[in-house]
Formats: sequence, C-alpha cells, structure tokens
Amino acid sequence: MKQSFSVTALCCCGAAMLSFAALYAAEPAKTEAPKAEPAKTEPAKTEPAKTEAPKAEAPKQDPFLALPEVLVEGNGIKVTREDLRAALLKMVPNGQFPELQPEQMRQLAAGQGRMLAFMQALALEMEKAKYAPTDAEITAFVKEMLQKQPQLEQALAAQGKTLDVLMKEILSKPEAKKNIVEQMFVEKAVVIKNATEADAKKYYDANLDKFTMPADGEKTLRASHILIMVDAKADDAAKQAAEAKAKDVLAKVKADPASFEKLAAEVSDCPSGKQSGGDLGPFEPERMVPEFSQATAALKPGEISGLVKTQFGYHVIRRNAPQGAKVIPFDDVKARIVDALTQRAGQEAFMAYMEKIEKEYAIKSLIPEPPKPENAK
Repeated sequence: MKQSFSVTALCCCGAAMLSFAALYAAEPAKTEAPKAEPAKTEPAKTEPAKTEAPKAEAPKQDPFLALPEVLVEGNGIKVTREDLRAALLKMVPNGQFPELQPEQMRQLAAGQGRMLAFMQALALEMEKAKYAPTDAEITAFVKEMLQKQPQLEQALAAQGKTLDVLMKEILSKPEAKKNIVEQMFVEKAVVIKNATEADAKKYYDANLDKFTMPADGEKTLRASHILIMVDAKADDAAKQAAEAKAKDVLAKVKADPASFEKLAAEVSDCPSGKQSGGDLGPFEPERMVPEFSQATAALKPGEISGLVKTQFGYHVIRRNAPQGAKVIPFDDVKARIVDALTQRAGQEAFMAYMEKIEKEYAIKSLIPEPPKPENAK
C-alpha cells in the first residue's frame, strides 16, 4: 500500500522551514546600559526647574522590510514579499508576528519562499495535467487518510462526532479542499518505495546500539508491587478495611510467590497491576516516596516485603533483580523500524520531486545571502 504523507506537513516541518520559536529564542535580549546619575546642583532661584516631555516610543520596524519585493522567481513563478507576509500571518496566533532581526527574517523567508514557489509550480503542473478529482474521489481519499489514524475515532467520539461528520467539515472549507487535492496530486507524482522487513533487519543490525537498553546504575532499583489504595483522609473503618485486604493479599503472595503477577493484575489499585503484573521497571530511589524506596532497598532480589504503608495506601513489594545491558529483540521493534524507514523514504522522495520541479521551472531565490565570516574558508 502506498505510504500517505502530507504536503502541508512537509511544508511546515521540512528542513527548509525554520520555526518561529527557534528564531525568536535566538534573538538576543535587549538590555539598557545603566544611566549615570547627573551631578546634583542647586537650581538658580530665578529659573523654574526644567522638565523634559516624555519621549514617544519609536514605531516598531516592519520585519518584512528586510526583504526584497520579489523573493523567488522562475518560469511562471513569482513569490513576493506580500505573498510571504500573507502566508506567515496565517500561521501566527492573532496575527502577531514576532520581532525578528533582519538576518533571522531572511533565513525564514528563504525556506518558506522556496516552499511557496514550489506550491505555485505545483498548481501549474496540476493545470497542465488537467488534474481535477471528483468529490467522490476526494471523499474516498480523505476517508482513507482519517482511517489510518487509530486514535482519531476515540477523540471524535469524545466530541460527539463521527468520521463522516469530520470529513464533511473538512470538505466544506475551500482552502482545506485545495490542500487535499494538492496532496492527492503529489502522491500520484511521487513514487515511494515502502520499506520491507529485510530493510528493517539491515538497519537493526547496523544500529544495534540504538536498540540496546543500558545496564542499571549502581543506585537503580527494580521492583514490582501490589497496591491497596486508601486515602489518608479516609475514616477509620475504610483504613481498617484496606489494611485487612492488604494483609490477605500478603498472605496469599507469601504462600505462593509465583502468584504475584496474577494477584497484581486482579487486585492492585496501581495501573502497573494490569499493565505489567505490578512491575514498575527501573527507578532511582528519589523518584519514589521514601518509605517505598527504603523498603525496596532493604530487600534482596526476589524477596517479598511485609506490608509497607505510604501516603497512597498499603504496598506488597517484591524487589526484582538488576539488569545488565539488554538488546531489544528485532521482532519487538521491526514494525516501528519499517514505519520509520518508509516515512524517511517518503520525505526523501518528496524532496527529490521538489528539486526536480525547481529545476524544470528554473526557480531561484533573490534573497541576499548573509555575508560570510572573515575566517570562513
């Protein structure tokens, strides 16, 4: 099945696009030099004290004025400063564009100007190909995209919506529909080679260090627990009931240590019970409440504690053996590797297509390059 990817996402997240946040954070903080205090002199008796009128704030500079009027041009392609302004102001909250230094503005314009030029060329390519999918084709495409997001239906259900309702909302917006048609065209034009299990195995073998869990540190503890929760503000009857239940669980675990995971799944009030048989994995002592960490540290690997009371309730703790470095089995990660490699292939194929279009339309940037440092070779 052909891998789906979003033109819009690539426009916003590609290497050419610089984030506003990064640029804004890079701007040096403005500080004022401390003003020297004037010497104190006695005013002349015949002259009234002079006061200065408050100075009006200097108007803020328009950051777009650091750019030429035409940013990018090519055969039938022209991206202006105002095109860029309109595109960027759609992306910022309340139309408030951050203050950028001229060089930061040029960096931002270089990436986004290139993408806007590509989108203009893409429109010309679609016109040449007479590409005009029907509403039925667009609907089928959108439905397929939405169905590839497994968590989407749950999120929609929480809002009282269905996929069909969301799809109608998307298609009712001309800009969204235009973006979808562009994406459909690119997916037809860009050939993506889906990664195979063999590709994933080759990557896995060449990058075993990325799939190796480090050995536990000297202070690292490992434990499983069964929690019988009780609120510290609960009345005496509730506390006594929780303690009695915890003692019953402890007796069962002591009688049959192999039942620990089963009991954790059945009665523990901690999510780890159902998720992993009570296993909390590795942790540093300071991550847990002191009573829990101290009780765990006092046990030998495999040993089970008595009842341990904390602010959460009563715990039955089993200390687990420390682990050395461990390589995650290929079968556990192969699906993720295949997805990652296919996604990378899609990004590379898109960039190759973009470069091909730029060459065909002789697209070039007119934004001045920053001066090179004197020591640059």
